[in-house]
Amino acid sequence: MLGGGNPVGSAVPAGTGSTLAYIGDFVYANSGAIDAVDSGFVTQLEFTTAGDRVIVGELTLNGAILNSDVDTGSTCAFEILLNEETIFKTKVNTLSEETPGSIVVPIIIPPQSKIKITARCTNTNGQTTVNLVGRTYA
Repeated sequence: MLGGGNPVGSAVPAGTGSTLAYIGDFVYANSGAIDAVDSGFVTQLEFTTAGDRVIVGELTLNGAILNSDVDTGSTCAFEILLNEETIFKTKVNTLSEETPGSIVVPIIIPPQSKIKITARCTNTNGQTTVNLVGRTYA
């Protein structure tokens, strides 16, 4: 068994924001749309990796977008924690066309690791999303 109890090669989808899904040697996770919050960091994704596989992948951190008014945005800070230690911080901006509204982060995740990704935005206009895609190696 790997990840969130899904057997190797399972096509069982991951629970949104809470676990990984494994399909053969591939892995993915999606946060789902999470309301932007300006009062503190909110968990976007949180999971623990399998015991004997390294994940080599990419995280996509997407800033807040309000579907009913796409001209309204926010500046959002994201933080990635590996085993409760901060390993990456960045911010994205969906208020201005001159700055990126999302960022792709290459990542290598060791076996038996806890990953937590959080975000905090300057206002509550819209929703953020986080996606992980990758491949596992023994």
